[in-house]
Amino acid sequence: MESIDEKGLKAKLREAVKAEGGPQKWADKAGVSIQYVSDVLHGRRAPGQGIYTALGYEKQVRYVGPKVTAG
Repeated sequence: MESIDEKGLKAKLREAVKAEGGPQKWADKAGVSIQYVSDVLHGRRAPGQGIYTALGYEKQVRYVGPKVTAG
């Protein structure tokens, strides 16, 4: 399973939109609004479940503790 961050997911969205022939066609196929796709592509909203599911991803949250250094 490929792991990507939000920046990578936006890049995948841009690729998918281009391959589909534009944001309206991709939004229609994905079942999300064109405004939502536009907002994500322009950084006004974070991608949510509708987008990452349509791209074949799932969101997983990971917490990383403070780095411990030898003293």
